[in-house]
Amino acid sequence: RGVEDFTQACGTGAFAAALAIRARLKDQVEFQVMMPGGLLLVKENGSNWIMTGPVDKLGEWQGSKNG
Repeated sequence: RGVEDFTQACGTGAFAAALAIRARLKDQVEFQVMMPGGLLLVKENGSNWIMTGPVDKLGEWQGSKNG
């Protein structure tokens, strides 16, 4: 989806940070990443990764069936 402005809690950035830490600390499987929008927790479980964190509703969007 493109982003036109600053993202408070970028999941892609948080996941990249967790992977960078994981490359150095091989035994670590849980990572806390502090973002401007709040703390995100990234967990590795075998080949699965789970990211959790706070959620704030900022608005609503209604799309059409065609797009």
